[in-house]
Amino acid sequence: MFDKDLDHLGDDTIPHVTFRLVDTIYGVSAASVRTMLEIPAVTPVPRAPDFVRGLIKLRGQALPLIDLRLRLGMTSTLADLEGFSNMLAAREQDHRNWLAELEASVREERPFKLTTDPHACAFGKWYDNFATDNATMRNIVRRFDRPHRKIHAVAHAVAEAVTAGDFARSAEIIETTRNKELARMIELFAAARKAYREEVRETVLVLEAGRYAYGVTVDAVEAVEIFDDDALMPNPVASPVGTMPDPVIAMGRRPESDVVVQLLDPALLCRLRDLAPVSP
Repeated sequence: MFDKDLDHLGDDTIPHVTFRLVDTIYGVSAASVRTMLEIPAVTPVPRAPDFVRGLIKLRGQALPLIDLRLRLGMTSTLADLEGFSNMLAAREQDHRNWLAELEASVREERPFKLTTDPHACAFGKWYDNFATDNATMRNIVRRFDRPHRKIHAVAHAVAEAVTAGDFARSAEIIETTRNKELARMIELFAAARKAYREEVRETVLVLEAGRYAYGVTVDAVEAVEIFDDDALMPNPVASPVGTMPDPVIAMGRRPESDVVVQLLDPALLCRLRDLAPVSP
C-alpha cells in the first residue's frame, strides 16, 4: 500500500495529478489532492447515487467514495471484474459439460456432436484472440493450451475405443481426463480470476473541493505534471454527463506528445450534499 501526501508542492506552481481511466488520461489540480492510497474497505450507503460506491475511512474521518468511471459514464471496474470472472466461470462450465456429454454419449450409445476442435469452442475463440501486457496473466493463459487441446482430442480416443467395443477403456479415458486435464483447467481458471483481480486494483485519490473532501477511484495514477498555458484549451463540449454537470473544464496537451489530458474540476464531480466536510 502507498499513501502519498502532496503537501510538499509549492504554492507558486499548479501542477496536475494525472491518472488513467480505461484508455483516457485525466488530471486534477494537485492543490486539490489530499492524498493517494490503495482502495480500503468500503461501507455501502443506502439510497446513494449509483456513482457513490460508499464510505471509506481516512485518519478517522468517513469520506464518500466516488466511482469515477461511473461518474464519467463508463463501465465500473467492479462490473468489468464481475464480467470477466463470469466469462471464465462459463467457459469452465462449458468444459465440465463437454466431458459429461461425451460420457453420456458413450453410455447412451449415441453420436457425440460437440466440437472436437479446440479452436472452435467459445473458450478456444477467446484464447486465440487474448492479449495482455500483464506478464502473470499472459503466463497463466498460455498454460491453458496443452490441457485444453488434450481435452478436445480425447473424443477421438474414446470413439476408437467404442468402435472396438471396449467400453471399459472409453470410461477409463474419460475419467482420467476429468481427473487430469479438466482438473488442471479448473485450477488455471481460478488462477486467471485471481490474477485479473490483482491486475485491475484501483487507486483512490482523496480530493478537496472547498470545505468538502471525498475519494475517487482511478485505474492508475500516471504522474504529477505541469501544463503550459499555451497547451491548455477550454472544454469545447461542456455537456452534462447524465444529470450532472460535465466536470471536464479544460484539455491539456503533454509536452513533446500528442496525448491529450482531460482536466477535471473537483467541485463538479459530485453534489455538495454527497460530500463530507474537511476536518479542521
